Amino acid sequence: MKRTLVASILFLVLLLSGGIWIWLARYVAPGVLRDVIIPAVGVFVAAVFVALLIVRVRLLLRDESNSNVDVIFGAVEFCLFVGTFAWMHTELGLQVANDPTAPVIHSFPESVYFTILNFTSLGAEDLVTTPDSRFLVAIESFVGYLLLATIAATIVTLIGRARPINGTAPSTTGSQQSATPASPEQTPDD
Repeated sequence: MKRTLVASILFLVLLLSGGIWIWLARYVAPGVLRDVIIPAVGVFVAAVFVALLIVRVRLLLRDESNSNVDVIFGAVEFCLFVGTFAWMHTELGLQVANDPTAPVIHSFPESVYFTILNFTSLGAEDLVTTPDSRFLVAIESFVGYLLLATIAATIVTLIGRARPINGTAPSTTGSQQSATPASPEQTPDD
């Protein structure tokens, strides 16, 4: 219960800090202050995101989580990840690759496309960041790797809980580490 509360608080901090980050990108005038504040808040958002992922992984490993809550948290985290970074790219702008004379793009759908490509580490050959947002892409790639690993760990853990391994049935109490032997009807035929 305590760890779930910590995860919920981290989740709220992530929402608030992401909103502040977007607000700063929109309203702080270009200059040295903007060049310092936006990366600093970006690192804070990334740190909160990583802390939230660590809490979720610990909940999964200690068998203190609920599969429905894990799926909901994972889906919302993914949407927040894509939405926050896409909005930041919309505010800071994207450029067409190999065409410095093209206008800066401030389109949310293009930013979602760019964010998902960076999240999957494919990269976009047709769009590049503006000089202001290069650090943002580094943060996005780092947190994206961690989010992808957490999503994979969640899926593997949930599948492992649902299916017996080595002839044992999963525990029904959730907090006990022992497993009960499976009945012959539950053992798969080879």
